[in-house]
Amino acid sequence: MAEEGKKISFGFAKSIKKPTLVKQVPQEKKKVDYIECLDGKAIKVIGEEAKEESPLIIPLLGPKTWHDRIINKIDADIFEPKTKTENDTQTVKVKEEPKEVSNGDITMEINKDISNVQIKTEPQDEKEGKSLTLEEQAAREIVEDLKSAEKKDDKLDNLTLPLTEEAHLRGMEESTLEDYEKIPIDAFGLAMLRGMGWKPGKGIGKNEKIVASVVPELRPKGMGLGADKMALQKQNGKVQKQEEELRMEKGTFIKIIAGKQSHAYGQIEGFDEDVGRLIVKMALSGDTISVNECTVQAVTKAEFIKNSKVLNVAKYEEFKSKEGTSKRRSVSSESSSSSHNNSSIKKKKRKHREDDNSKKSKKRKKSKSRRRDSSDSDNDNKRRSTKHRRSSSSDRARKVKKSKKHRGEDKASRYFESPDRRKSKSHRSRSSTLRLALVQLAVGEDKAANIARAISFIERAKQQELADIVTLPECFNSPYGTSHFAKYAESIPDGETCVALSGAARRNNVYVIGGTIPERDDGKLYNTCTIWAPDGKLVAKYRKMHLFDIDIKGKITFRESDSLSAGNSLTTFEVGGCKIGIGICYDIRFEELARLYRNKGCQMLIYPGAFNMTTGPLHFSLLQRARANDNQLYVACVSPARGSPPGYVAWGHSQLTNPWGEILHELDAGEDMVVSDIDLKVVDEVRAQIPTFSQRRTDLYDTVWKQDV
Repeated sequence: MAEEGKKISFGFAKSIKKPTLVKQVPQEKKKVDYIECLDGKAIKVIGEEAKEESPLIIPLLGPKTWHDRIINKIDADIFEPKTKTENDTQTVKVKEEPKEVSNGDITMEINKDISNVQIKTEPQDEKEGKSLTLEEQAAREIVEDLKSAEKKDDKLDNLTLPLTEEAHLRGMEESTLEDYEKIPIDAFGLAMLRGMGWKPGKGIGKNEKIVASVVPELRPKGMGLGADKMALQKQNGKVQKQEEELRMEKGTFIKIIAGKQSHAYGQIEGFDEDVGRLIVKMALSGDTISVNECTVQAVTKAEFIKNSKVLNVAKYEEFKSKEGTSKRRSVSSESSSSSHNNSSIKKKKRKHREDDNSKKSKKRKKSKSRRRDSSDSDNDNKRRSTKHRRSSSSDRARKVKKSKKHRGEDKASRYFESPDRRKSKSHRSRSSTLRLALVQLAVGEDKAANIARAISFIERAKQQELADIVTLPECFNSPYGTSHFAKYAESIPDGETCVALSGAARRNNVYVIGGTIPERDDGKLYNTCTIWAPDGKLVAKYRKMHLFDIDIKGKITFRESDSLSAGNSLTTFEVGGCKIGIGICYDIRFEELARLYRNKGCQMLIYPGAFNMTTGPLHFSLLQRARANDNQLYVACVSPARGSPPGYVAWGHSQLTNPWGEILHELDAGEDMVVSDIDLKVVDEVRAQIPTFSQRRTDLYDTVWKQDV
């Protein structure tokens, strides 16, 4: 009974090995950082470790498809495969405590004693021990899928589809847009390649062949759909090997390979990215032009120094090739002439021997031998004289060839001209070309600073650009406005501004058109332009004839006549065969003034002028082209640089127009200078081709200067 009173308990225990992950994510060790101090906006941390930036790697996710499991025999499950044994039997002890089971209103107590429970695993199929073929494995999986489909309930009212969770992403955090923005696109691609096994300097795949990457190049701005930049470069020969090292940047030496400036050299001064054009300063003329970036080719400094000063490069190369062929021909002719001379010498020796033999054999005959000797001597003299004539003619031919060679060298020297040499030539032939500089000056309230800035531009125009004439803008020594004229006015020619302009013209040996300054004379104020010769003397002055009195409702109202007086005379002067007439700003609106200058034989009109922000965009360029076209001459307008309100704000955009009405140069709004050559032959050509001056009906109408009547 004692044994029956003992309580027996059973326990159920089973040890299951936890599955281990193939790719476990290492847990980061938490580290506590202690703040030492705040340095400005930065936080200093005690014991902060230097972060080493390791290359980013995006691992390649493992396959999980039926094809990979069967064909490639890849275990797609992230868990390690479980070890299985046949007839695996486990004996366990089960301990059951009394339990109350609730079923509706009935409550019953269950207490069962279980002595021994054995859990047997069913033996595996015999076929599984055998190796199955691919067809058998596929058929088996299809049958299992069909059986599982039959067991499913046909009622799909409460159908729920579980969200599948990628095993490879367990424990990973979801990436955000900030994570993607932190990584550049190229770094993201390299990280994916590293995850696939790529290493720098090696290829990918079975054939580890390194292939050069193809970098897509955007079409340059300004090129049409059918344009090809390389095609333009190949027109003039092979592309240089050093072209890959040369870059299009400010200061790069370039060669123009297409257009009317083809074969010319220059240097990049800036970029116009909106239209894909380059601002280039030409090596020969010194002009600053705008060209399409597709029509230029970067060159080395050595090539630039060698060829930049060559005029007509194509003709020069043609001449050099012809000169080389002529040299080869002359060498061959000299060799042939030397061989001819050697043969003639042998013939002479042979003849002399024959003559000696004949003389010895015929000494016995007295009269006959004497006659024969005399005749032979006459013949010898004749032969000698003819040979002498031949040798002298050959010498003359050699001299002619030599002179032609020297003439060729002189012709070649014409292709190389330095700026100083071209300048001296232009001084020798002043009647055809002269160089004009237009200075768009920034003007402030400091009179001395304005004058000093103007003098610096005059020196730069002469010393660097070799200008013959330097022109300053209207009111270059003072702000433009009726309230400023009296304050900045001075007498001419002994005023502060006039003394500075005279000295600048004398020191730099250049003509200076001194824009305009407020002039005080006999109690009146004038807007006056002064012209200074290279010796520093005042050549002429012009007082503004038409005063600027306008009233554009809601935009601008200005009355020069409130403080200034008008001039009453025309002003012309001549520089190197070019007759120039002077007007000031508002004068350009009156075509009669330009016609009077044309009647006096002027070939160029210069207007220092400060158009405003209302009339400037509308009429400044239009009026210049109109005066140039009507009178078939050059027109130049020189404006101050655009300032800022309050006060009068000038339009800027100084401009030079040729007799055809074409704009040769136009500046922007800021302080700048443009230098250009004035070719007076263009004036003669236009007037000869379109002879409007001689076709005018002066019997019916005419423009007359009444002071001459």
